Amino acid sequence: MRKVSRILIICTLLSAIVFLLAVTGCGLNKKEETAGNVKKLRISFVSPMVGHPVWLRAKEGMEAAAKEFGFVGVWMGAEDHSLEKTLEALEQAVAEKPDGIVCYPFSPSVFSKVLEKAKAAKIPITTVVADAENVSQRTAYVGTNCEEWGKKHAQALFEKAGNPFRVGVIMSNLDAENQVIAVNQLQEYIKAIPDARVVDIQEDQGNQAKAIEVFKEMIDAHPDMNALFGTEGSGAPGYAKVLEEKKLQDKIVVISMDDTEQNLAVVKEGKIYGIMAQDFYKIGYLGSKYAWEAAMGKQVPSETDSGVTLVTKENVDFYKQDRR
Repeated sequence: MRKVSRILIICTLLSAIVFLLAVTGCGLNKKEETAGNVKKLRISFVSPMVGHPVWLRAKEGMEAAAKEFGFVGVWMGAEDHSLEKTLEALEQAVAEKPDGIVCYPFSPSVFSKVLEKAKAAKIPITTVVADAENVSQRTAYVGTNCEEWGKKHAQALFEKAGNPFRVGVIMSNLDAENQVIAVNQLQEYIKAIPDARVVDIQEDQGNQAKAIEVFKEMIDAHPDMNALFGTEGSGAPGYAKVLEEKKLQDKIVVISMDDTEQNLAVVKEGKIYGIMAQDFYKIGYLGSKYAWEAAMGKQVPSETDSGVTLVTKENVDFYKQDRR
């Protein structure tokens, strides 16, 4: 009997030890979970120009959002605003199956197929700067109100250049949707102005050397031209160089795009009249934030206007203080 009792006591103690180990083990696992041992969400940002100053500002915005909200931000894309390379980068992003994607579908119809692929894979998409062909292809859009930009740009250019108004247009790509909308607003604006017309529309693929070449050819072909409506951010220093070489600073009014250091410098020095500044930091921050929130199952705004500001020599030192 004593031997049986000892065996029962030993078995009871062993059972208690096993139970305690199991409870302790569960407690450790729970502690690890609450300590943050959960895989972070990953948001891929596909840029058409990964090294361009304005897009690097968007990258700063993405990184700030990643730090604040605790997701992993992946910066990827093309170097030279190439449609094919940007599309290829977006295809790669979708294939990698991140938790969300931010992209600039600057030729919406061409990007439509891959955006549908992302939608089928249930990857939330935030479009920036230009919107998708169909709003059902994305969760949110963050960017400049292109109609408002076009109106402001056209009005400022005409008020400075005066009549007769002969305006040339240089875009990054002729089918860049956001720029097409802005140019359409220019054309609408000048309908009400007697003796005003668009003399030429060309593209430079976002390349400064190409911008110089195109601008020179445009001036030579249209000697009565007195204004340039630039819709991309690489050309401004090149336009300034051409005006200086041809001694046309007082004849041709140039308003280009984007507040890079180079662009602001030629404005501050009076070599071109102005630039339209988009808020790329805000675009990067909110674009990434909304992709993350959508991946978390949260509601996000369908459209957010990031704003645009005319920057001239008069406000170049303080315009950022007045941004919306």
